[in-house]
Amino acid sequence: MGEWQPGWWARTFGGAGRWRLVIADGRLRVDGASQRVDAGVLDGIELRNEPGSKLLTIRVANQPPVALKGAGRRASRQASAALAEQVDDQRRLADLARRAAEQGDAARRWWSAANAKARQQWMDRELAAAIDRGRPDVSASIAAYGDPRLAGFTASRPEDERAAVDACQYVDVHEWAARQNESFAEREKAESADFFRTVEKAPLTDEQIMATICFDNRVRAIASAGSGKTSTMVARAGYAVRRGIAAPEEILMLAFNKKAAAELSERIVSRLGDRGAAISSSTFHAFGLRVIGEATGRRPSVPDDLASDNGIGRLSRIVDTLRDQDPGFRRDWDLFRLVFGRHLPDLGDEPDAEAVDRRSGSRGFKTLAGEVVKSQEEVMIANWLFFNGVSYEYGRPYEHDVADARHRQYQPDFFYPDAFMVHVASSADGSR
Repeated sequence: MGEWQPGWWARTFGGAGRWRLVIADGRLRVDGASQRVDAGVLDGIELRNEPGSKLLTIRVANQPPVALKGAGRRASRQASAALAEQVDDQRRLADLARRAAEQGDAARRWWSAANAKARQQWMDRELAAAIDRGRPDVSASIAAYGDPRLAGFTASRPEDERAAVDACQYVDVHEWAARQNESFAEREKAESADFFRTVEKAPLTDEQIMATICFDNRVRAIASAGSGKTSTMVARAGYAVRRGIAAPEEILMLAFNKKAAAELSERIVSRLGDRGAAISSSTFHAFGLRVIGEATGRRPSVPDDLASDNGIGRLSRIVDTLRDQDPGFRRDWDLFRLVFGRHLPDLGDEPDAEAVDRRSGSRGFKTLAGEVVKSQEEVMIANWLFFNGVSYEYGRPYEHDVADARHRQYQPDFFYPDAFMVHVASSADGSR
């Protein structure tokens, strides 16, 4: 980059004339010479200083040469160096523009494909991860958009390229996918409204519809008994077939027992017709046996202890082995079995008392120490105290007389040598 012109001596006595050579901003310009030169593409331009003279010749492709008198060797060397630097710079910019164009096209293809996928289907984690892995390099595009010398180039690029380049640089694909899934779900609710209303006898609820639409890699729906889990499974199978997510023969529905598996098969066929007939329903047990048989060529026999008691005997032997091998496990198991383990009553039912106190005749629940207490909560407390060797007395009257006209004598549930503890039972709704 620089500017050169002949000195006073060369103009006055050497006949150099008034010319000016400028090499800057990717251009070479000569003013005042017999032929005007203004070249923006410097690659191919040649500067030559004739040996033993002060004549600088400029050769431009497809143009006659221009001779500048009065240019000394030093000026010629400087101009040649400036031209070489500008040529290199032009080549770098041209290479940057070429790579930016390639990367811009790749960014547009990547971002367009990602948005097309988001419109067509639920974006599961694996798909989002694959899109993220396919994110192209846009370093050249970013540099080109930030270089004012390439403003003309960037202005000529497709309108959607800058947004795609920014997406490649800044977008968190997983967060973006989550937002796209919200929009996808709303579209599917509207477009498949008839299906969600008629796939089961009663229209699906919003929660069931969301559980049906969501086709992430692993989906877990937690719901209480009778809340419509089977209806949701039927709807998911029908929706998967309807939207082409899976063919009927590619769907397997599993249940924990034969009755539930049979109910699934019946519901699928009754609600989905011929398409439902090709969907497989099985128990986990039967499916496991089938996989082993197909993989090994021999279907295994179920051990007698598993067939007779659902594996309780084998589980007991495993627990006994662990108790013998691990003192920590033995302590925790005994604490669970003796203190915390108990049968759960039906929802809303209070378990019946199972023992009678010989002294008072009142019914209650027997502890490990042989006492009869009023509730299962007190059984747990008493058994924990007994298991951990804590001395206590149950139901011993308070040693000080505190009864008055409005209050009876205080009688704590559990009495210790130096303190006492009161257990306040709560009803199912949390009130006393």
